[in-house]
Amino acid sequence: MLLTKEITNELRNIFVARSIQRNGETESHTEYFFNEPIDENVKEKFRNLGMEVDDYYYEWLAYCLDDYASRLEDYVGEPIEDVPFDEINDSILSDLEPEVYTYELLQWISSNLNRMGYVDEVLIDEFEYLTKDNKNLSYLLMAGQLKEMSEVYELGFQFVQWFLETKDN
Repeated sequence: MLLTKEITNELRNIFVARSIQRNGETESHTEYFFNEPIDENVKEKFRNLGMEVDDYYYEWLAYCLDDYASRLEDYVGEPIEDVPFDEINDSILSDLEPEVYTYELLQWISSNLNRMGYVDEVLIDEFEYLTKDNKNLSYLLMAGQLKEMSEVYELGFQFVQWFLETKDN
């Protein structure tokens, strides 16, 4: 099957961003949702991959699918089996960047207490490499966020391959 612009657009439109302002809040913020109507098989696939319902996961998955769709556009008109998925995955992962502002990092870690585990893993895995330049809480939070973000993107990569396989059938 040939990769088409319609397939990349469909991939890009699985999630939708909405500006939300809750009662009592002075500023709005963006939240990500499944675009409706969406095939129930798509939602089920995300659940089967182990994706939890989480604002950060949805946001990162939306970015991942958008990045992927953008890179797939270079291969429109070519057979899907000729698309260099591993190369695209590596390229997307190498471009990932965590938040840099302390406030945003603290929002991330406080949104789910399990996220402390990512920071703990970084501390354990990189302890011997910490120097006076990166031996601080901000670095640990950024590295922890990047670790979690990479895991979520890996789920996104698995989803993209499944999605393209279903289009091929």
